Amino acid sequence: MPAPQWPASTGVIALLSQAPYRFGFFQTVRLLERWLCRQGACADSALHDGLRFHQSVALVFPACEIETVWHDGEHRRLHLRPSFMGLLGVNGTLPLHYTERLVRHERATGNAGARAFLDALSQRAPVLFYQAWAGSRIECQVDASGRAGFLSLQLALAGAWPSRLANTGALPPEALAYYAAALRQRPVSAELMADVLADYFGVPLRIESFVSTWHVRPSDEHSLLNRSNVSLGQGAMLGARCRRRDLRVRLYLGPLTRAQFDDFLPGHSAALALKNMLSLFGLPCMQYEIRLILRAADVHGSSLTAWMEPGTAGLGQGARLLSGEASRDCDAMCYDIRIPGAA
Repeated sequence: MPAPQWPASTGVIALLSQAPYRFGFFQTVRLLERWLCRQGACADSALHDGLRFHQSVALVFPACEIETVWHDGEHRRLHLRPSFMGLLGVNGTLPLHYTERLVRHERATGNAGARAFLDALSQRAPVLFYQAWAGSRIECQVDASGRAGFLSLQLALAGAWPSRLANTGALPPEALAYYAAALRQRPVSAELMADVLADYFGVPLRIESFVSTWHVRPSDEHSLLNRSNVSLGQGAMLGARCRRRDLRVRLYLGPLTRAQFDDFLPGHSAALALKNMLSLFGLPCMQYEIRLILRAADVHGSSLTAWMEPGTAGLGQGARLLSGEASRDCDAMCYDIRIPGAA
């Protein structure tokens, strides 16, 4: 038996005009409001200027909240006729004989002026009804700049703020809002950090914990005979520095393509975004060693010729001395990222 031929997916707005009975009133108005904003309408006046509500004159029990939706291309407006509220119809506030007389008048004369007057008179009521519903729902709120109000709250949960992000320009606010819950989880595990970074940058990534590093001790921690820190087993230590494994982690990124590798080099956009993402995990004392792994197919030797592949001649970055084709990935490139306040 052959597989059924499913039709191509229909857009939500097109489906709304074809089958309005499948949508509720609040859902419909919100979809139309967002569509108008995407078409360039102001968020404050989209419902008042771009959407017109009309009276229903049906005298039968309404099977759904929306009777019909249509678009006026000439005046570039959307029109909506709800069936559960208004002045006319079976659910209208006026007596039913008003609706009957108006319908008979329209059929006899073809003049719809009376109904148009009632439409204009009751235009604000559905708008205020929707705004009262949306005012208590956080997903419908917007901030002063017209963006979703829920975004600011998610950014606050992630430890960021839109004005602060505007100055850096390295991370989009939507990304921080998406990872807000993971960024504020305590304690922070290496697996969680690796999953968030790998998902955000779209590259293979793993983290090695407890990497040994030299730690320079503050002067007040030095051992001085007959003065301080001289008790054996309780802090006495020779030298101005010591080896510690709790202050450093190593991040392996790759194998990377040449374009990805160049983007993660110090000073480039991905490297700046990586530093910003690491700072959001709330580990100010941690040092990060970044090790970039370039895939073998993109490892090429450097030569002093008239033409060189971009990125293959940077000393300490992409320069390689090879006698033939590379047989394995190259992980020689590494650099450190220190968050302000790190040891």
